[in-house]
Amino acid sequence: MNWEQAKTWFIFAFLLLDLVLAWPLYTDRIQTAGYAESYQDQLANTKTLLAEHGLTLAANVPTDHPSLSTLHADFANPPLRELARAAFHSPRIEEFVGGAQGSDGRVMLIGSGSWQVEYDRPIAAKGAAAWLNRVWHGSEYMADTALAQRFAPTYEQAYDDYPMFDVTLTFDVRGGILHGYMQTCVVNITPAGSAKPTVSALDALDSLATMVDNGSGHSAARIVDIQLGYVRKVAVNPDGASQPANYWFPVWRVVTTRQVYYINALTGEVDSPY
Repeated sequence: MNWEQAKTWFIFAFLLLDLVLAWPLYTDRIQTAGYAESYQDQLANTKTLLAEHGLTLAANVPTDHPSLSTLHADFANPPLRELARAAFHSPRIEEFVGGAQGSDGRVMLIGSGSWQVEYDRPIAAKGAAAWLNRVWHGSEYMADTALAQRFAPTYEQAYDDYPMFDVTLTFDVRGGILHGYMQTCVVNITPAGSAKPTVSALDALDSLATMVDNGSGHSAARIVDIQLGYVRKVAVNPDGASQPANYWFPVWRVVTTRQVYYINALTGEVDSPY
């Protein structure tokens, strides 16, 4: 027997056997590497995680999560006459300290960029368009159906179709009659830096679930709304003193039957607006 030739055949046979045995493992790894968990699987996993922490998902989950910039803005400080004319549609305005009187009511300053309008004779203006027509910069506000109450329709100032959750407009409407409103408004809204990727709504919900403690009184709550927008964050010095900071950061707002949560849309951290 030619042992050299036999050895060559043995080596070839072993190599062929290795190839045959390795091929299924190789194809399995290729398939595993190319596997992407479907959205429905991700949603099911998120629901399970929420349920483990006492939260039930009862809202549609947005699938879009575009890149967004942090915003800079200034609290509005319009002349009282402009506010009164918008509210009362009257040229007869008398100013007093901290407010102005119109023929049908008054407007009073209540804080930085905020004021309140009261009508002496309630306005029989029905519907959002009619109400917003009596608001300074009213066309810049969008309805918030998640937080609106029966007698207090709520709106928020919007930037690029995203609500600024803490820049609010709340109407006092009873029997379809407008009795007044409270408004906060900002101006000179500009992006502060380039747009950055945001986390998905599912990732935000996962972060919320891991933060909520079943024993902290937040359990057994239903999630009724999830929305992407902005909220103001006040910078705090090392000594604990707050500094005025007119920056609004992208957030996912999650409304539950117990409270409202804000998740930083850039980092995924559960945060508070103030």
